[in-house]
Amino acid sequence: MTQTFGCYCRTKKPCPIHGARAFTVPAARLSAARPPLTSVPPADGPGSELKRLLTELGLTGKAGCGCEAFLLQMNAWGLDGCAQHREAILAQLRVNQARLGWLEALRAAAAAVRSGLVLALNPLDPAPGLLDEALRRWSINR
Repeated sequence: MTQTFGCYCRTKKPCPIHGARAFTVPAARLSAARPPLTSVPPADGPGSELKRLLTELGLTGKAGCGCEAFLLQMNAWGLDGCAQHREAILAQLRVNQARLGWLEALRAAAAAVRSGLVLALNPLDPAPGLLDEALRRWSINR
């Protein structure tokens, strides 16, 4: 038995983050490829701070977006790991940003103006500013 993946992160279609082409993994290697988690990822961390920041802007995850799993991964990485995986995080933020409707984007922009966060964000590409702000807040509050 084999299973086909589009990326090492195990998406079954071409991965928007890593851009890898599909490959096949034999069943014998499948269980060895990713050992089961032996520890529980931290419940709080940079990912949770990013979630709080997005909630502050009125943005919540949608069914099937993978946001919660990615935020848990950010918590497991911690500050240093998030800095190392910055491009992957920004790619995921941009993929989810593309799924927003214009009304949601407009509401988030208005919330950013009200909260003063608009000064830290580039209106053409808010993802880097959101990530930087989340990491800054987490480094202060941890």
